[in-house]
Amino acid sequence: MSGARRGSSKSAMIQRTLGKRIRRVRQRTGAGLSSLAADLRVSASYLSHIESGRRVPGHRLLEELARKLELDLDELLAAAGRLDPETRRHLAPSPAAVRLCRGSPGCAWTRPA
Repeated sequence: MSGARRGSSKSAMIQRTLGKRIRRVRQRTGAGLSSLAADLRVSASYLSHIESGRRVPGHRLLEELARKLELDLDELLAAAGRLDPETRRHLAPSPAAVRLCRGSPGCAWTRPA
């Protein structure tokens, strides 16, 4: 298997894991797909694509999802592979933090240049 395929497979797994978590929490709270999508100001189709792992939401939408579903924003950001440069900078000097991050689903840490 080529490196590109492995990377895309990992990315697809991350997207499915994030989407499954969002769907599970949405269903547990009793929120319907259409009503949550309307609250988030996105289409139900787009939210469905996120839940099925076909799309990864941006930072703003992850913030809204965290707020609406009472989820930890940092966990969602990590699951989506969206760690900010400041977080990456803090992780860089600590091999233990890097190992911890790499062990987390969705952690897309790479050593800063």
